[in-house]
Amino acid sequence: MKNLLETILYVFEKYPKKDELSSARLVLLIFLIDWKFAIENGKQFTEAKWTYEQFGPFSKDIFALIKKRNEIFKIDIPKNSDGRATERLSVKSNSIIEVKNFEAKSAADFILANTYAMTWSEFIQLIYSSYPIISNSKNTELDLSKDSVRFKQRQH
Repeated sequence: MKNLLETILYVFEKYPKKDELSSARLVLLIFLIDWKFAIENGKQFTEAKWTYEQFGPFSKDIFALIKKRNEIFKIDIPKNSDGRATERLSVKSNSIIEVKNFEAKSAADFILANTYAMTWSEFIQLIYSSYPIISNSKNTELDLSKDSVRFKQRQH
């Protein structure tokens, strides 16, 4: 899970609005990074197994890794402005881990630069308009590598 760990750390390091980086947004950012990388390279970058669930793409692998690496990650559950609890993830301040030679840097930088200013509604609309979501059924496993091939074939 080296690539997944590097991707999570990179997002935490580079995401401009850290106070808005909920666990849900983190998962979807990693999905988009994997999807962008797959389009460019024919395979997804992380080892995450993606499924299309009721609320969109999801990978249990992300939370399993965060919980397993509790020496690095911190989970808080503050209340948002509506009074609802929202899980917030962060890197512990004593965990200085620099991601070097990050293979997915180009894909990650593109996704972060083009999504950080989006409202939640705009962000979700982007997710639901992505090819892996519109071309697969709910409650199925997503294969971003195969989807990237089909996506590129449709573009020509």
